[in-house]
Amino acid sequence: MKPMLQLDLETRSRVDLPKHGVYNYADDCSILIVSYKLGAGKMKRWEPWRGNGIPADLANMLADRKLRLMAHNAAFERLVLSAHKLVRREDISRWYCTATQARACAMPAALEDLPRALGIMERKDHEGAALMRALSIPDKDGNFSDDPVKLERYGVYCDRDVEAMIAAHQSMPPMDDETLETYAVSELINDRGLPIDTELCEYAVKYAEQEKSEANANIKAVTNGACKTAKGTTLTSWVYERLGAEARKMMERKKDGKNTLSLDSETRAALMNFAEEDPDEFHEGALEAIEAAEAAAAASIAKFQRMKNMASPDGRLRGAFVMNGASGTGRFAARGAQLHNFPRKCAKNPEEIKALMAKGKTLPGPVLQVLKSMLRAAICSPNGVIVRGDWNAVEARGLPWLSNTPAAERYLDAFRDKTRDVYVEQAKASGVFNRETGEPDRQGGKVVVLSLGFGGADGALAMMSKAYGVSIGDKPLVVKRWRSANRWAVKLWFDAFDAFRLARRKPQQWFPAGRLAFCGTGGDDPTVCMRLPSGRLLYYPMLKTDKTDNITYLKAAWKPKADAKEWPHAKLWYGTVIENADQGSCADLLRYNLVEGIKAGLPIIGHMHDEIICETATKNGKRLASQLEKHMMSAPPWAKGFPLAVETDVNNRFRK
Repeated sequence: MKPMLQLDLETRSRVDLPKHGVYNYADDCSILIVSYKLGAGKMKRWEPWRGNGIPADLANMLADRKLRLMAHNAAFERLVLSAHKLVRREDISRWYCTATQARACAMPAALEDLPRALGIMERKDHEGAALMRALSIPDKDGNFSDDPVKLERYGVYCDRDVEAMIAAHQSMPPMDDETLETYAVSELINDRGLPIDTELCEYAVKYAEQEKSEANANIKAVTNGACKTAKGTTLTSWVYERLGAEARKMMERKKDGKNTLSLDSETRAALMNFAEEDPDEFHEGALEAIEAAEAAAAASIAKFQRMKNMASPDGRLRGAFVMNGASGTGRFAARGAQLHNFPRKCAKNPEEIKALMAKGKTLPGPVLQVLKSMLRAAICSPNGVIVRGDWNAVEARGLPWLSNTPAAERYLDAFRDKTRDVYVEQAKASGVFNRETGEPDRQGGKVVVLSLGFGGADGALAMMSKAYGVSIGDKPLVVKRWRSANRWAVKLWFDAFDAFRLARRKPQQWFPAGRLAFCGTGGDDPTVCMRLPSGRLLYYPMLKTDKTDNITYLKAAWKPKADAKEWPHAKLWYGTVIENADQGSCADLLRYNLVEGIKAGLPIIGHMHDEIICETATKNGKRLASQLEKHMMSAPPWAKGFPLAVETDVNNRFRK
């Protein structure tokens, strides 16, 4: 392999990078320092802060379009250097991103964390963070510090970043051609951007702030002034003291060997669900306080402000998608507005609601619910239409397909036969019936399939039934009936976990389970790889066994304390493995279709797990929808027998 130019930049701007995103930042920033190194050559540095022009060797290497460039979170370097006319923005395939490489190996993506997790060097970020605050961020008056001593230290720190990046790159499996091609396509889609109705966002923010103030006032009233806001431990303790023994268990956590309490979004959902079953467990306004805290959180409503902040002057939100963002599966994640967890519910009449918002009128329903229903509508083509393709129940189809057994094939027949409804059949098999009609409850069947397929039990069933607004009675009995009716799923769980454990004990051998296979590396810090049907590997690094013989693995998303001697580990169980396998395989389906779609000339501007989003002129909408459906129905070669179904939609606003 030819040597790559490895580089890191230090910059400054009055644009708030976390708030407004890298695209807006890059267009209005100055370069202070560039540390660079060609292959195994000597580390060099360009320091524009001294007034120096770009060195000839660096200028020539950046201009050489055949030379590969390596950076950590390479989009930043690509966009900044292209804004300064030093590289071409569209030459994405030149770039090798070590953060993407890290996420592909289930390692932490932040450069201050990665070498530490790999055990190759200690990295402490406090000096670099202090220098960044002092030199790259303006003071309250908008002025920058030009302290030459600090700037010199900043250059040394920039050199160390390049060395750390190189060491980390060499300690991880390299990205293969599929990963590199997918990265290039992902960045192209980020460059295109999503059209945002910033006017709608402005209206929504005003309504949300008013509603949040009312929710906080409600908390104060419910608690008789004991709690002023939904944040902090005061409300958590207040609620806990007013719960029965069983409800309290839902708030209790153990972290780092210490007992703590939680009132996060998942806990609130579980408690509100439990209140429907056993209201006697909630005393003295506890439930009202929980509901007020849920309203005050308004987490999804904050997306309106983030979309508005990140939109470029042309009204497009760029850089929304992170390849391999979910490092355990390789699924894409979203930054900024977090589009991947947008609510599914959409307003049926967004134009009417926007008109009401423009006039400050009363909205047709609870304010927070109406605003949530308008989130997708904020993605709006100003002069054309949004064309969306959506794989129907792709993960529900993926799980039995991974099993690759006759029983699972019979299950998949319900998806292949348009006269059958798998959710109705599963509701009947699990004993989930509508109380009024006595017929199998389709929505309840859907909840059963989605919550129990990855080894979940009555707790998972309770959480999802709450999320879908479904009431399910004897949950342990429903779980028992579902597992009895779908023994292929239970078999896959345990076959996969047995293969995982064999791979750990007997390294360098592949052990199959359904359409999956597992292989371990051996050594003092072994890794087990799960090979998906596509051939892509999912990694479970640095495996250990805890005091109770549970297998644990390095959890990239968990950051250790400053004095911790090793990276935090998470307990591994068969449900995690199978969920990762299904989500990873469905992610591969999306990855394949994005790459092939771009090659075919489809105007793809975004995606959300099982959805692909395009934009075109209004007159081309129906034709593009037909093309997109045909494209998404074409399974990749490795997905033979995977029963696909695609729904499309054409509208000037994005909707479900």
